[in-house]
Amino acid sequence: MTTEELAAAKEGLAAKEAAHEDWIAQSVRCLREKGWEGVTADAGGLSYETLPRDQAGAFTDDMAACEDAVGPGPYDEPLTRAEVAVVYDRWVDAKACLEGLGHEISEPPSVNVFIDDYLHGDDGPWSPFAELPAGVALDRVKQTCPE
Repeated sequence: MTTEELAAAKEGLAAKEAAHEDWIAQSVRCLREKGWEGVTADAGGLSYETLPRDQAGAFTDDMAACEDAVGPGPYDEPLTRAEVAVVYDRWVDAKACLEGLGHEISEPPSVNVFIDDYLHGDDGPWSPFAELPAGVALDRVKQTCPE
């Protein structure tokens, strides 16, 4: 990939990330307007309090209505190879940061293997965050070592 392609990919990915944050905020707002006060934005997604079983169907219906109202998320379109290469560079940087916090993280694959796994792999790509031990507060870690 050329320097220009990577620069354009960084801009495109930044725009998708900003749009995703807005999409999450709109989704939370919609669900709260429907009475689901326990819904919050968490680690780039939605987090829900434990629901009583008898409310699961109503929640599912309201979630579907909010998805219709808010529209598709910006990540419904797959990332380009260049955008995935940007993610790879970020995660390699995050690996060093996480190791600086005392975590042991495996070596990343080559960028081409990472891109193929990200776009086509059944098990997903290598991620330094996936190797953190259970119980680590991911949101707090990501404040120090961004994704």
